[in-house]
Amino acid sequence: MQIGFLKLSAIVAVLAVAGGATYYYSNHKTATASIAANAGKGDKSGKDVAKSGDPKGGQGKGGAGKGGGRPVPVVLATVEKRDVPITLNAVGRAEAFSTVSLRSRLDGQVLAVDIQPGQFVKKGQALFRLDSGPADAQFRQAQGNLLRDQAQLAKARADLDRYSDLARKGFVSPSAVDGYRSAVEALEGTVKLDQAAVDFAKLQFDFTTVRAPMDGVAGAILVFPGGNVKANDTVVVVLNQMQPIYVNFAIPESQLDGVRALQKKGPIRVQVETRDGSRTQLATRLVFIDNTIDTSTGTITLKAAYPNADLRLTPGQFVDVKLVTRIMTDAIAMPIEAMQMSPNGNIVFVATADNKVEIRPVKQSMPAGSMLVVPEGFQAGERVVIDGQLRLFPGASIEARTPGGEVGKGGAGKSGTGEGAGKSGTGESGGKSGAKS
Repeated sequence: MQIGFLKLSAIVAVLAVAGGATYYYSNHKTATASIAANAGKGDKSGKDVAKSGDPKGGQGKGGAGKGGGRPVPVVLATVEKRDVPITLNAVGRAEAFSTVSLRSRLDGQVLAVDIQPGQFVKKGQALFRLDSGPADAQFRQAQGNLLRDQAQLAKARADLDRYSDLARKGFVSPSAVDGYRSAVEALEGTVKLDQAAVDFAKLQFDFTTVRAPMDGVAGAILVFPGGNVKANDTVVVVLNQMQPIYVNFAIPESQLDGVRALQKKGPIRVQVETRDGSRTQLATRLVFIDNTIDTSTGTITLKAAYPNADLRLTPGQFVDVKLVTRIMTDAIAMPIEAMQMSPNGNIVFVATADNKVEIRPVKQSMPAGSMLVVPEGFQAGERVVIDGQLRLFPGASIEARTPGGEVGKGGAGKSGTGEGAGKSGTGESGGKSGAKS
């Protein structure tokens, strides 16, 4: 019974597949015949509609060309004769205006650290304090010696005055007075030495406090209370002066002459842009040109200074730099949006006096920011299309509009692209295809 049931199931499956194939072939044949018949009718009706200029027809001869369509709306700009700055883009890096590795000037033990890592410090601010006991004792000893020798000098001067008076009266010989005078001069020298010793001891005492030599930002703390430091050897902290700050970048040696020529005319502004999400633009000033060209790269290092009052830049931070390297005088320039690419090279749509366009090739060009310098092929005062080029072809009528303005209601014509568009490959054949669909 089970085998018989399996045989019956297989026979049913085969019949179902055969029936489905027959149904598909029958329907496919019928649909194909219907499409062919409709295509013939559509061809004919499409041509009729296109010839009558019906707006609902295909893209026939009654379109935007001779059929009364409106001109193509475009934005125009005027070719100018002007001085154009040539800008060089480079990658720069922020660099501390000065970096100081602070070292103790005395041997001693650290008693206290008065700053935190990364803290902004002022010039003269106390940063570290060393054990001042030995320096204080030395200072007091020098003061005592000074007081002793000052007292002896005062006595010697009194003796000299007394014996000088006796010598004038003839009671003592002049040689005796000379001895007292020599004693006074010797003690004056001793007092000066004592004063120098006091000053030195005071200086040593002051050295027990390590102070900031400039305004800056402290790095990591390298010594801690209880640790010992060695004079002029142990680095206690590194300070970076960040106000102002340098922006270090390099330019090709071929641009150096132009930069130096501009520098003779006045300060050169350098535009710096941060590489974070804000893309903040910072105005800096060129302050340094290196005296050696790097032979391995053919570049030379330049530095721009930025006040950095808001601490916007940090040493080591990468930025984008724009520098004017030279100025082209009386250059023929147009907005860079005017140039378009074609299979035959770069082109520009030029507006004629009768509000049509012609295609003009661009043989040479040089981008300069938002402008395009064209050494030949264009004249100042000509009008070029900077927006709306996609619908243009040689001889197309145009209608100027303001940037961002709305396009007129006419669009490309009431009945498709018309005969004018047919010249660019969408004429009568477009009407046929529109009728078929």
